[in-house]
Amino acid sequence: MVVVWSYGGHALLSYAHHYGTSNLGAIDFTGTLAGLRQTERIPGPETDNLLAGSRLHGSRDLEQNIDGYQPMADGLTDQPMPVELDRLALLTGLMHPSYVRRAMRTLPTQNADLAARLDLPILLSTGRHDREWPISACSQVSEMLPQASLTIYEEISHFPSAAASARFKAELAQLVLSRLH
Repeated sequence: MVVVWSYGGHALLSYAHHYGTSNLGAIDFTGTLAGLRQTERIPGPETDNLLAGSRLHGSRDLEQNIDGYQPMADGLTDQPMPVELDRLALLTGLMHPSYVRRAMRTLPTQNADLAARLDLPILLSTGRHDREWPISACSQVSEMLPQASLTIYEEISHFPSAAASARFKAELAQLVLSRLH
């Protein structure tokens, strides 16, 4: 059982390209389509801030790296994150050295060729207000994967696992239990 969030979906599918899926029991793609279907970012200041922050977050300069976090995080949420979640996200983000952030740009982001090989239970957990992944694209991915289901978090954007943690945990438990039967 693997839960991947955001860019983690690309990392998991990079693993699947190299090693297959036989070691994966189920996947929860949270806030990601992992390149199974490409979508265009909505142009505008939020997207510009997201991309600028992402570039800074990969800087070798620690101050720039830290400064890059906030516009990047702000570009992924509709509402400001609660202070404790924002701080946790910052600290977690800074645990990735800048060279890792730069290397992330080299992972394949086109993974539609893997769709037929993902023959295991999959849950797509997405927020209705996620700027990266429109519901229409999530629905299309859910329909093209043989064992996938889609769960939509109505008043949530990119962080359903944090913003609605009780529901997320319950749905994750159901996914795990589906593998035991």
